[in-house]
Amino acid sequence: MFFLMKNNFFIILHNIGSARTVDLFAKACYGLDFSNVIVTKASSSAAMAGVPEAQKLAFKQGKNLLFLADLSDAIELLKPVFLYMFAPKTHAERVFSPEEAVEKAKNGIVFLIFGGSLSGLTRKELSQGLSVHLDLPGDIGTLGVATIALFQLHNQLKTQETTPS
Repeated sequence: MFFLMKNNFFIILHNIGSARTVDLFAKACYGLDFSNVIVTKASSSAAMAGVPEAQKLAFKQGKNLLFLADLSDAIELLKPVFLYMFAPKTHAERVFSPEEAVEKAKNGIVFLIFGGSLSGLTRKELSQGLSVHLDLPGDIGTLGVATIALFQLHNQLKTQETTPS
């Protein structure tokens, strides 16, 4: 159940220009055993060097990486049942709940979307899902937030696997 459930999570890095960030994002996702990474709206070195490097990493580890022009393409192709849009505390509706995310994933694909630019996700993008944040004392950047959120989710999935129903 643990691995079947993890396959319902797609981790998305949207609007990114840094090759290094794409590479580190993919390493964090794959290192926490999430197999499905999507990069949307990549530009500059992210598109030219970051995505190919992350694709190579995905192939070597038997993971998946999808590179699409925009977030709307990912939504159209995969038809997720729920979207978590990670945002700063000031723009988020509430704190991210790994328990809730696991429950949602029982019904199909769930997207966890992280903004790659300094400004994060736009208001329009945030309106496509539930805007959430982590309860942290300060700003730790996209990679930090993604890593902590995925670690929380990983632990929740492990807990549910070992807890008898």
